[in-house]
Amino acid sequence: MEDIILYFSCKYFGEWERIYNALEKQEDIDFEEIKRLKNKYKGMYTTVLSNDYPLELKHIDRPPFALFFKGNKDLLNKKNKMWYFGSYYNSLYDKTILKHKDDFLKNELVIVTGYTNDFERKFIDNAKPKNWIIIKDSGIDSYINMSKIEEDFLSKTNLIISEYPDKVIPSPYTWKISNKIKSGISSGMFLINTLKEKMTFKLIADTIDEKKEIFCFDKNIDNKSHNQILISKGAYAINDIKEIKKHG
Repeated sequence: MEDIILYFSCKYFGEWERIYNALEKQEDIDFEEIKRLKNKYKGMYTTVLSNDYPLELKHIDRPPFALFFKGNKDLLNKKNKMWYFGSYYNSLYDKTILKHKDDFLKNELVIVTGYTNDFERKFIDNAKPKNWIIIKDSGIDSYINMSKIEEDFLSKTNLIISEYPDKVIPSPYTWKISNKIKSGISSGMFLINTLKEKMTFKLIADTIDEKKEIFCFDKNIDNKSHNQILISKGAYAINDIKEIKKHG
């Protein structure tokens, strides 16, 4: 059955509804294609029926039928994974982010992020990731949005995950799906800053729906952040990264 899930996940480019319908209708399969895909993705995929599938993702809405990965898969077994996000990025945050990166490592916390959103991209470019998990919103074999950093990223004991096999380009829809996975495998979301915008508050609402905690940076560096609003509504105020483990 795991082979069949791999087959339909590749045939339908990771699209959940189409994979589900193919499985439900017991659609015909090409056994030669299954052999080719098993060889192509050997050691690079897991399915929702596999023993090594992340348990956290089995509890989210529409868990990916298959996950494709490259890099340090052991990071998935870490308990303290945190989705690191911000509404915007500017040079005032450089030193703060670099300190956070070191503090995450020191406190054995794994950073989960992506590489399409403007904040995510600048965050990675400035922080020199180590022991991080990137959730791609393009195919695992697609270098469209990570061509310059992916090889270097993988060399530093990091992990890349995608719900998509290949031939999938990033889009607002695939980014939304990737955020579901970021939230699913993480203990919560850590926000360095927040703006009053629909996108950010939709991410926050979805994270709360998954019964995950929201942690906010409690210092306004540039007086643009609205983290205090979230803190007043019950988010944890964080000044020191080790406080995350205390609440986790």
